[in-house]
Amino acid sequence: MKTLELEIINENLFILSKDKTVESLGYSITVKKGFDFDGASIPKWLWSIYGSPLNGNYVVASLIHDGLYASQKLSKEVSDKIFLDIMKQSNVGYIKRTSMYLAVKMFGGKDWKEANKYKDEYTKYIDVSTK
Repeated sequence: MKTLELEIINENLFILSKDKTVESLGYSITVKKGFDFDGASIPKWLWSIYGSPLNGNYVVASLIHDGLYASQKLSKEVSDKIFLDIMKQSNVGYIKRTSMYLAVKMFGGKDWKEANKYKDEYTKYIDVSTK
């Protein structure tokens, strides 16, 4: 599940070059080709512990989470739980996935509020349906 096809725009920005669909918590979520993505939001000083933004088996979970935040098609709470579930599906270790989940749960509110300004622009890149 951890592979993505990305076009590199610069060292901090990538564009999805092929649709990615995952199933999680009763939802089918597709992030469509053309969605811009910055990888996992891991501070550089933590890269030695967690890995770099595109270096770990949490990358697909990060893409889906970013897409859900950008489009706001689901609530923040559900989006964060899907992030945790996809990391579990991707075999991210318990401590790493739990700490990454708690980070977005506790500190993602600012990003969630900021994304609200742009959700109409990003909604075309995200499809969410129930299974």
